[in-house]
Amino acid sequence: MLTARPDGTGGLLRMTNAGAAEEPRVDRSQAAQALTLFSFFWGAATLFHIASYNQWGHSRMLVFAAVALLLRPQSTVALAVVAVLQIYKAVEISPFIPNHWLFTALSNAGILLAVVTLAVRKPRDVERSAVYAASAPAARLALIVLYFFVVFHKLNADFFDRAVSCGSVFYATQLDRMPFLPLTPATEYAAIYGAIGIEALIPILLSVPRTTLAGILLAAGFHCFLTINPTDRFYNFSAMLIAAFLLFVPPAVLASWLNRIGERRLLLAGLALTGSFGVSAWIVRSADRMAAIHHLDPFFILWNVYSVVLIVLFAREAARHRWTPMSPAGLFRLPIGILALVPVAALLNGLAPYAGLKTESAWAMFANLRTEGDRSNHLLVPASTQIFDYQRDLVQVTGSSDRYLQSVASKGQLIPYFELRRRPDVAVSYVRGGVEQRFARLADDPAFAGEPPWAMRKLLLFRPISGGPRQECQH
Repeated sequence: MLTARPDGTGGLLRMTNAGAAEEPRVDRSQAAQALTLFSFFWGAATLFHIASYNQWGHSRMLVFAAVALLLRPQSTVALAVVAVLQIYKAVEISPFIPNHWLFTALSNAGILLAVVTLAVRKPRDVERSAVYAASAPAARLALIVLYFFVVFHKLNADFFDRAVSCGSVFYATQLDRMPFLPLTPATEYAAIYGAIGIEALIPILLSVPRTTLAGILLAAGFHCFLTINPTDRFYNFSAMLIAAFLLFVPPAVLASWLNRIGERRLLLAGLALTGSFGVSAWIVRSADRMAAIHHLDPFFILWNVYSVVLIVLFAREAARHRWTPMSPAGLFRLPIGILALVPVAALLNGLAPYAGLKTESAWAMFANLRTEGDRSNHLLVPASTQIFDYQRDLVQVTGSSDRYLQSVASKGQLIPYFELRRRPDVAVSYVRGGVEQRFARLADDPAFAGEPPWAMRKLLLFRPISGGPRQECQH
């Protein structure tokens, strides 16, 4: 006869007569509530991104859409509008797109694919539970892929060299805000191995049902700690990750949390958060006239309050609720096959440096990775794996009318010639193939092959690399 037991997704895992488990069935109400909570924090992550670059004027429509999502996270339309506008902004600024904004675009593409596919199947009734069940596994898989490459890219000789490693550099800059920490070779190596160790542990914990909760708490704490570092405004990345981590929480837990909060208090939280962003934006705008706050980032303060409150509330809810983990099938099974494009795109993006393609926005942030110029510092992947030649044609810029190229020249860095082709009208002098050449316009170079096609300009971006034997720490 048929028996049933809890499956950890709020539904039942049905058993056949032979005892073989069938695919889990998610409780529709709980899945819909899980999407509501995710949407709330997804809208907040969008605003933290805009805040980190002070793009309120350039992204007005996205700001309004994110605020609407904060105030109406129960709306599938509001979520879809944010997804469309975010993807539009991502394409608009490409290829100069931050890693977290690219990952956000991939996740939003998954949400839209789910909505469109479901709308085609049932035009008048797109269930929120179905949107969650279809899009969440794709985003989870993509996040695991992201973490894989965050670790894999760091498996290079220079990341483990404390003289140039981003691990030791980050630890040294951390002393600006935590001067009581010791600075010794031992602490620098601890920072190097500790960072890569935690980043390797997080996806493993997230993927194993019994350790998912530990993985969420470790990841949230680790990424919130990273935002303290003054190197960059990392809270934009962390805000996106915080929302993504909630996708690993069983819908039953999120539904219980939402029921305890209540829709009225969730609306008040959205209003409070929206107001806080507004006040913070006013402070930033007024900073030039108010010398006392000139060096203050109010969004960083807002982020710290937001993240601490969120982690504490989530930990309390997880402690009071019986945590029945989702099965591996519940975590990663894709009910709509086309959504496999999301993790596959994340995978191809991470492989790009080793294929000779782009090196920026390839999940290789602060990894010390070098694959250019027929030379790889990776411990496992040689330069011979490259099937495209973009990274082999390196030039040393010695001067330019272009501000970015002049900065590259001042630092003595090398850059693929592809990045010069992006700027055909600038004056430039550079060394290519051992010969220095000067042109009033790059397009006057007899070897200039014209601007790259639009698609290549949008997809490919190459970082400048160190002119010395070691790859120094850079984004």
